[in-house]
Amino acid sequence: MLKKVDASQLRVGMFIHDLDCGWMEHPFVRSQFLLTCESEIQKIRDARIHGVVIDCGRGMDVDAPTLAQAQAATEAEVTALATTATSRVRVSVGEELQRAATVRREAVGVVRTVMQDARLGKAVHFEEVGPVVQNITESILRNAGALLGLLQIKNKDDYTFLHSVSVCTLLVAFCRSRNLDDERIYQAGIGGLLHDTGKALVPDAILHKAGRLTDAEFAIIKRHPRDGHDILLRTPGIGAIPLDITLHHHERRDGSGYPDAQAGSAISELAQMAAIVDVYDAITSERCYHRGCRRPKRCASCTSGASSTSTRRWSRRSCAASGSTRSARWCCWNRAVWVSWSRRMKRACSCPRSTCSFTPGSSVTSSPRQSICHGR
Repeated sequence: MLKKVDASQLRVGMFIHDLDCGWMEHPFVRSQFLLTCESEIQKIRDARIHGVVIDCGRGMDVDAPTLAQAQAATEAEVTALATTATSRVRVSVGEELQRAATVRREAVGVVRTVMQDARLGKAVHFEEVGPVVQNITESILRNAGALLGLLQIKNKDDYTFLHSVSVCTLLVAFCRSRNLDDERIYQAGIGGLLHDTGKALVPDAILHKAGRLTDAEFAIIKRHPRDGHDILLRTPGIGAIPLDITLHHHERRDGSGYPDAQAGSAISELAQMAAIVDVYDAITSERCYHRGCRRPKRCASCTSGASSTSTRRWSRRSCAASGSTRSARWCCWNRAVWVSWSRRMKRACSCPRSTCSFTPGSSVTSSPRQSICHGR
């Protein structure tokens, strides 16, 4: 009998049937073997493999759900969230598209100004940021698909500015899909728009480097959350939520993030949500050092249930109802991300840093070759 167990439940004498990850993502020659010593168990944990499948017929048994039960439970949880009704679309994409283009242009201009001021040592003009976040929120309320669609188009030269606008937009839509109150959504949007302010102090030669970063260069990159937080502290009227998102959007649940190495529930809910959309936009965008992976065109339907594809490949789900809107599909996708956040398995990393401390949950993509780490 096959059972799905957590790595913390592994004992000597158990037979590993599947490490639940790609063969290049674990330190063993084989994916099926008998655990004969504690060092093998430690290797699994060190590789940040959280869930494994054991064969009770060939080794020690344990009180755990069968593989079929574990898969069914996860599918049911994702489906239940994905089938939750989303906000009604108020206008068509065509009607909203022109206004969304104006919002995008204004938002990019504000982020560019913020970055320039930060580089010159000036405080952020908060009175310019607030209206932009409000316009983004109103556009999403009218039809999220228009602005989200426009933000998929990025050029490499303006990536830093467009990425900040994308994170703001994605985070506002994510917050709305989770029915957060308007004030928290507004504050989260400000945090999303300003989260990379500290990159204004990173030399362009490092920020736009096409090759691998050295450890020294990566150490400079890792300073940007703290630098951005320090810059925003000088901004009159800035709230606690934008400060938290700016400082902690690179934290990871296993404690391997930066700058404070926070773990688990120590990371605020909105900072975790910001980390999700930050990585999602990064891995689906063309960067100077990696190709963007394909965005999920379809996902579990908001109206007709989800596909039966394994949850481990949820990013390639097919939509059961072709009539679902782009915004509904996006909300479903992000709900699935939230459910899966704490259970993602280790992915191989093609990060440009020479020695990468890639962490589970830091990327959500079906192809290891397209994954990135939390560093840039």
